[in-house]
Order: sequence, then C-alpha cells, then structure tokens
Amino acid sequence: MEELTSDNEMALAQPSLSSEVALLGQVQQMLVEAKTLPDFRRVMEAAGAASDTARRYAKLLEAQKMAAETIEATSRAANELSFLHIEAQAGAGRVLKAMAESGERAPRGAPGHKSNVAEGTFTLDDLGVSRPHARIWQALDDIPSEVRSTYLRQSQDSGEEVTTKGLLRFAKEPSPAKESNDVELAYSDVVNVLHKLLRYNPEVISGQAAVMKRSKQYIAILNNAREWLDSALSVYER
Repeated sequence: MEELTSDNEMALAQPSLSSEVALLGQVQQMLVEAKTLPDFRRVMEAAGAASDTARRYAKLLEAQKMAAETIEATSRAANELSFLHIEAQAGAGRVLKAMAESGERAPRGAPGHKSNVAEGTFTLDDLGVSRPHARIWQALDDIPSEVRSTYLRQSQDSGEEVTTKGLLRFAKEPSPAKESNDVELAYSDVVNVLHKLLRYNPEVISGQAAVMKRSKQYIAILNNAREWLDSALSVYER
C-alpha cells in the first residue's frame, strides 16, 4: 500500500477544495485496496489528517465570509473523509474478528505477551492495538453498512459533523420505521429539507458535482427527488 504522495502532503499544508477532492479519491482507493490491519491503520491516519485539515479550511473560509456553496462543499468533503476514517476502523475491526475466529488471535483474557500464548497466535499487544480501540473498531463493524451510510447521508443533509461517537449513538437510536408514525414530525422534516434545498443555486451545485466527478451519482439522486416531488404534486392534481 502506497503512502500519500508528496504532492498530496503539500495539499494538506495548503488546502483547497480541489486538493481535498484529490485526497478524498486517494483515500477512497486506499480503503478499497486495504486488506490487512496495517493497511486499515494507514487509511485511518490518512483520512484523519485530511478530514482535520478540511475542517480547518472550512472554518477559515467561513471567517473570510467566502461563498456559502464553497464552505458547504468543503464541509461535506471533510465529512466524507471522516466517514472513510470510520470505514477503515470498521475494516480493522473485521480483521480482528477474523483473526480471532481463525485462531490467529489469542482469545479474550489471554496473557498479554506472545511467549505465553500458542505459537502463531497474536495478542492485541503484539498487534499494537489497545483494548479500547479494539472494542470500538469491532463495534463499528457490527453496525450494518447501510446504517453507516444512512448516518453519513443524514449528517450531510443536516450539516452535522461526522464522528465515530456520533455513529455509535446513531446506531443505538430506534429506527424511524419502528417508531410510531408521527406524521407531523415527518412533515416538519420534509419542509425543513425543502427550505434548505431552495437556498442553493442548482447550477452551482451541478457544477460542483462535475468538479468532484460525481455527476452520475448526483443525477441519480435528482431523478429520485423528481419522482418524489411528482408524487407529492400529483396528490393535488387528482
């Protein structure tokens, strides 16, 4: 697995939206290729550093009263990088579980030194992993991928910061489908989202999708939104 290039290290030092997009793509590729515990830890380090830089850059843009669209795009990039950090943690948790199941990792409660456990078996100390980190990583892997993705999507929609603690709290909350059918709350959510949507220039957002090379995904979302709006309007056209 390759480390971040010197060009991207410079981008971290001198952030811009384009450099953040480039870093996001590189970290995504690192995550796709990650197989081993060291691989996932490198993704954590890269994603964590890049997301911290992106958040500082977003605050700087806000202080300089830059365009809201640019600040929004930067914050979203920071959230996506934080999400990749979470996904890398979940990947590391998955590796730890697999090692335990195969007998490669010493069972819980085993002595901390390799010399005291079966040959070819590693303890967390041998792997350089603290017990709190192991618990968190495995807990993140226990959360279904669709729940993790929903957390990212809702955080992006609400403008909230994506964090490991935030995801763990989110996963414990009862699913809206299991809650009582609170139509009034649902109406408020929809109206708030629509009001927020109308604040942005669609041409600017479409242009940003092209810059981030996500036009296909963006068009798919727009088509789904159009279907929803057509269904909503059809109620009044009957």
